Amino acid sequence: MVKNAWKEALRRARECLGFPIEKRYKLDITADGTRFAEVSCTERPFTIRISSGLPPFIYRVSRILAARSYAFSSGGKLPTNVGTERPFVETVEQLHRAFFWYSVIGNSTIHQDFDINGDQALFGGWIAFEAEVFVICHELAHGLITRLSTEAPEVMAQLEQGLENQSAPWREEFIADRLALVLAFGKFDKPHDGDRLSVAYAGWEFALLLHREWERYEEFENSEPFSSRTHPPAGERLDNLRATFRRCVGEENAERLLSTAVSLTMVFRNLVDAMFTPEFQASAIARDEVRARKLRELAMDCDRGDYPDYHRFIPAALEILQQGESWTLLDLVTEMTAPLRREVQFTATNFGITKLVWRASDDLPDPLYFAFKKQTRTPNLSDRIKR
Repeated sequence: MVKNAWKEALRRARECLGFPIEKRYKLDITADGTRFAEVSCTERPFTIRISSGLPPFIYRVSRILAARSYAFSSGGKLPTNVGTERPFVETVEQLHRAFFWYSVIGNSTIHQDFDINGDQALFGGWIAFEAEVFVICHELAHGLITRLSTEAPEVMAQLEQGLENQSAPWREEFIADRLALVLAFGKFDKPHDGDRLSVAYAGWEFALLLHREWERYEEFENSEPFSSRTHPPAGERLDNLRATFRRCVGEENAERLLSTAVSLTMVFRNLVDAMFTPEFQASAIARDEVRARKLRELAMDCDRGDYPDYHRFIPAALEILQQGESWTLLDLVTEMTAPLRREVQFTATNFGITKLVWRASDDLPDPLYFAFKKQTRTPNLSDRIKR
């Protein structure tokens, strides 16, 4: 997914600038991590690093939002609110699970069992793709800022307008967002591009909105305010982006073209607000406690015979493990596999249970497999078989 967005971002930048910049940058897709993206300008070509877990996370959240409220017509019409019979709390659970697993391993969960029609999937896919494009354009912009300062000072003066009182690092981030918006435009200069531009901008804003809500999640999880000396709060970046878009398209067109982003933002914020309530957090822990109890009871029951009953345990255990939405299940698996790490001795009581849980964890789909392996530090079954 990253490579397609990379090619599209470079194409639009070329259209905007009038010259190619492909040779000035290289893409480095890093291992899963919670950092969204970054650029290194210490040597040429500049290196843009993007976590391999970021695109699945962006896509997962955009798909959740699309399935909740939107359909997008392949005929080119704007998204419309089609409503949903799905309980609101179910969507909050899906979003919470995506945020939790991205926090744990820098990726999103596989287990997202919900209905989504073709038009909704199209809308979610477009929003996700445009968000990726904007993230890349933002990093491209950092590499262009120095050149613009010397070769196009009048352009830099426009980009810096109103930012005189910001610290140097924050000013550069605001400028990079503004320039990224211009680069991401490419050539949306035809009348029939209006609806497409509205959806594209919603994706660009979604990139910053997701970052903003991620900051809120980090604050919530760590019980302390999230702060960065190098990056301004994502909420301020969002306001800066929307103001820049208004200047680009003109006030007379802004309200219509912003309508998709405004609606998407409202849905997203309502879901995240609900996710942070004490009531929801208590219910999430309670649900995982029930899952943990079921897993433990299932393991004990499947270990009653002469041999562990893998045939019955594994399918049921996989279903339980993939639904996890807090540390409760991970902590239980860590406890049940402690003998494998030699933290406790194997006994007649824990031997079969440990093997059952270990075997089930090895059948988890990516990226949950890596999550459980990383957190529980259990050896891979395939490695043991090779030995």
